Amino acid sequence: MSRLINKVVHALIRDWVRRSLPHGLMSWRYLFTTNDRRLKLHRDFWWHNRGAWPRPLWCLLQMWLWLRWLCWGSWRASYRSLKRHGASVKQCTGLSLWEQYWRVQHLALCWCVPPNTVYCFGLHLHPQQLLDYVFDHELPSYHNRQSMPLGLRPASLVQLQDKQALADMLSAQGFHVVATQALLPRYSQQSLAALLCQTTPCFIKSRSGNQGRGAFAVFPQADQLTGKTFTGKVLTTTAEVELAWQQLLQNDDVLIQPLLQNHPSLAHLCRAQEVITLRYISQWRDGAVHCLSASLEVPFQGDNLIEYALLGISPSGVLFPFPNEYLYSRRERADKLWQQAAKNPQLPFWSLLVSQSHLAHQQFSDIKAIAWDWVLTPTGPIMLEGNSGWGTLTPQMINGPLLKSPS
Repeated sequence: MSRLINKVVHALIRDWVRRSLPHGLMSWRYLFTTNDRRLKLHRDFWWHNRGAWPRPLWCLLQMWLWLRWLCWGSWRASYRSLKRHGASVKQCTGLSLWEQYWRVQHLALCWCVPPNTVYCFGLHLHPQQLLDYVFDHELPSYHNRQSMPLGLRPASLVQLQDKQALADMLSAQGFHVVATQALLPRYSQQSLAALLCQTTPCFIKSRSGNQGRGAFAVFPQADQLTGKTFTGKVLTTTAEVELAWQQLLQNDDVLIQPLLQNHPSLAHLCRAQEVITLRYISQWRDGAVHCLSASLEVPFQGDNLIEYALLGISPSGVLFPFPNEYLYSRRERADKLWQQAAKNPQLPFWSLLVSQSHLAHQQFSDIKAIAWDWVLTPTGPIMLEGNSGWGTLTPQMINGPLLKSPS
C-alpha cells in the first residue's frame, strides 16, 4: 500500500508541480474536425500521452499545465531563448529583438511550443512548418504509435531500458558492448573508494536512466578520488565523489564501467578524458533495418558546464558539417569543429558499427526505431546502450521534419 501511495505522490509531483509544459502541442483547433493529417497526429500524440491517468483527471491536469504555461512559463521561456539567440539571429536575419520575441511567444501561446525549439527548427522564420515536426514533449506517444503496428511488447522496452540486461543479451551473441566491472544495488551503502582497487579511470552510471542523469567519471589516485560529472562539474575531493555516488544509488542500481578512449582519428576533436559519442538510429522499413540518422556528439567545455557540438554522418560513414542553417550563436563552435574534422572525415570501423547496430535491432522486431550509442575506440566500436525513447531534435535538424509528407 505504501509503495502505491509513493508512486501516486511521485506522479503528482512530476506531472503537476515540476512539469512546465502540457504533454504535447495544445491548440483550440483540436476541438474541430479536420482533414489535416499532421494536426490529427499531434492531437493523438497529446491525448495518448495520458498513460494510466483517468480521462477526467487528465483533462484537469492538462488545463492546469496549459493555463500555467500561458500565464507564466511561456513568457519566461521566450525571454530566456531570446537572450540566448536573439543577438545572433538579429545579426544574421535582420529581425529585431522585439519582432523575434513576439514570433516566438506567438507559437508558445498558440501551440505550447518550447521557445528554444522554435529557434532550433527555424520556426521563427517558417512558422507554417510547425506541424511537420515532432517535439520532445510528444515523444512517449510518438514512439509508441510508431511501434504499435509491429506488435510492440512492454518486455522489449524494459529490456532496452535495462542497460545491464541488454549488454548481457548482446555480449552473449558476440556483440561489442561496454564491460561492467561492478553492479551495485539501489540503496547500497558500499563506499566507492573501497570498490576501486585499480588506478584506471572509470565511468559510473545508473542501470536504467537516460540522458546521463547523475553519471560521472572517476579518476582514482593513490590517496584520493577525483571526478567529473556528465554535465561537466568537477569533483575535486573524495568526499565529493562519494556524495555523487550515494546520490546516484538513491535512484537506481548503479554500474561501474571503464572510461573508454577515443580512436586516434577523433581524439583531437575534444580534450583528453572526454568521450565522443556516436548515435546511430536504426529503424524498420519494408521488412528490413535501415539507417534513419547518425550523428557525432563532441563534448566541449561551455561557459559553465559541458555542451555538445554535432557533426552529421553520411550513410557511408563520412562526417559532414551540421547542416542546420539556424545555429546562429553556435555557428562559430560548429565551424571550428568541422575545420578540425574535415582533415579526416571518414569514420573508422563504420561498416562494423552499422552491421552490429542492424543486427542488434533485429533482436527487437516490435520496436520501430532504436538509437544506439557507440564509442569508437582504438580497437573498434563499443556499444554503450540502446534507447527506444530517443529525442527527435538532432535527427530533425540534420534530416528534416519527421512528419513532412514525401514530395
